[in-house]
Parts: sequence; structure tokens; C-alpha cells
Amino acid sequence: MPTRPFALHHFVYLSRATAPLGVEALQELLHKARLFNQAHRITGLLLYSDGPDNTPGVFFQILEGPEDAIRSLISGIRLDDRNTNLQVLVDGPAEQRMFPDWAMGFTALVPPDMEALTGYVDPTKPRFLLPRAHAMTPALRQLLAEVLAEYPLWPHGLD
Repeated sequence: MPTRPFALHHFVYLSRATAPLGVEALQELLHKARLFNQAHRITGLLLYSDGPDNTPGVFFQILEGPEDAIRSLISGIRLDDRNTNLQVLVDGPAEQRMFPDWAMGFTALVPPDMEALTGYVDPTKPRFLLPRAHAMTPALRQLLAEVLAEYPLWPHGLD
């Protein structure tokens, strides 16, 4: 049986921002993330929403790539003081990339849409439906597709 050059790994997490992030802070975060991800064959999507009344918001991120590179990146994210309370939602092997062309796609969601998504994936929310899984479930893929269909994506910048 031939071996693949690397095993594809998916990692999905939810975390809380420690402060509201403006456009410049998000641009800087995305620039650094894209440089790292391109160098390490990582692709993915970052969703961010401010909290209500300019309070700290929420990050929801999907990462895909070599497991060792993902683990290294997650170690850094855990130490990053821009976020706290990182909850792992998916951590395991994947058959294929969901975002093969994006070193880091990005969109900012309005709080109600992020709340709908996090209500689905956050076990502390009453609408929690996603069991801890080793791979992205079809239901989560469908929910992401529905949410993203309503938003422009900025895979190359925050234009």
C-alpha cells in the first residue's frame, strides 16, 4: 500500500477574543497566519465576530494540513493573548481539504450568525448538536456552507 506524503489532519476550534479586534488587528493576524500557513502547507478558514456592544468576540477556525504543522500552530494559538477558552471541536484525520486554495480564508460574521453557528458547535449552548468527533461531520459542513453563502469571503485580504 503506497503511503501519502503526509496524513491530512483537520482541527476545528472555537475561542473567545480577549478584546474586540478592529480591521487593522485582523489584517495583521491574517497576514501572519497566511505566511505561516503557506510555509507549512496549512489551509483553512477563520471566522470572527465581535461581541454585542463592542465587547470581545468569538473566533471559529478550521485548519487542515500535516498533523505536526497543525499541532505546532495550535500550540502557538493557545499562547496567543488575543484569545482564551479554546475549545477543540474536531481533531483528527481527514480524507480531503475543504479549503485547498486558501492559506487562510476569512470572513467576519454579524453576532447573530456567529451565535447560530456557535450554538451548533459549542457544548455550553442549549442548541449544541455536534458530538465530539474525529472528523468534520456532514452536518457541520452543511451548516458552514449555509452560513458562508450569505457572506463575502476574503481569502486574500480584508478589502
